[in-house]
Amino acid sequence: MSSLLFPSPFHPSQVQGLYAEREPRRPGALDDAIARLAGRMTRVREAPRARLARQLAQVEEAGADLPALKPDGLVDATRTVAHRLRRDGFDEETILGSFAIVREQSARTLGMRHHDRQLLGGRPLLLGRLVEMETGEGQTLTATVSASTAALA
Repeated sequence: MSSLLFPSPFHPSQVQGLYAEREPRRPGALDDAIARLAGRMTRVREAPRARLARQLAQVEEAGADLPALKPDGLVDATRTVAHRLRRDGFDEETILGSFAIVREQSARTLGMRHHDRQLLGGRPLLLGRLVEMETGEGQTLTATVSASTAALA
């Protein structure tokens, strides 16, 4: 009687365990075309890996001598970068120098050094864009790079 009141969308041959399963929907031609178009758009929007690698190398280069500085020397370097940010604005070299200083300050005060992925996430944040990161990738530490750079400016 209950099967007449509530007809099942499943054929009895599909019920194999505790739960009935439907046949998986097979993608059609329109689904394939949309997937190809989305793939092309994604590839166009991807940042070239060489540019990102160059930015990371510049941060490493700018921060190479920072660990050897005493606290007063790091304060002087921070003031210099802050002055350049106010004078020149957010140009690439100054931003990456600021990222290196924030990375070093974080390592000294918090005991946490920014990973490359976190530094790369800080640049779009500084430009007012959204950055999506997985859980556990250090979103808070990523935000400190851009927030500190903006505060210095």
